[in-house]
Amino acid sequence: MRRLRGIESLATVVILAVLAAVAPGHAVANEADLTPLIAAIDERGISILQDSLAKPNIQLITSEGSANHALWRAFAARGWMTEGPGYGGGPVGVILKVYTLTPDGLAKIPAVLDGAKK
Repeated sequence: MRRLRGIESLATVVILAVLAAVAPGHAVANEADLTPLIAAIDERGISILQDSLAKPNIQLITSEGSANHALWRAFAARGWMTEGPGYGGGPVGVILKVYTLTPDGLAKIPAVLDGAKK
């Protein structure tokens, strides 16, 4: 029975390590990997994102599959945004996704946007 507990403990440690590696708040990749995602967004989209940084409780909405969605989902993977539920579908087939900036995102996104401009 003790041996089984040891195996269970080891399995728990491995599972927790894997979850920690991909959990929100942990960088999935470095910020340079965001540059192509930022480059895919037009000036209006960047402007909206920059303006939202001054409004921490604002909810941003985008359509699933858009350039904004790809970038914001990458931000969410880093813990910089939270991804809410999707809305829509129906006959038009457009699903809208809701994102909210986190305090960590408010602190880190401006530098990432500035770095991508260079």
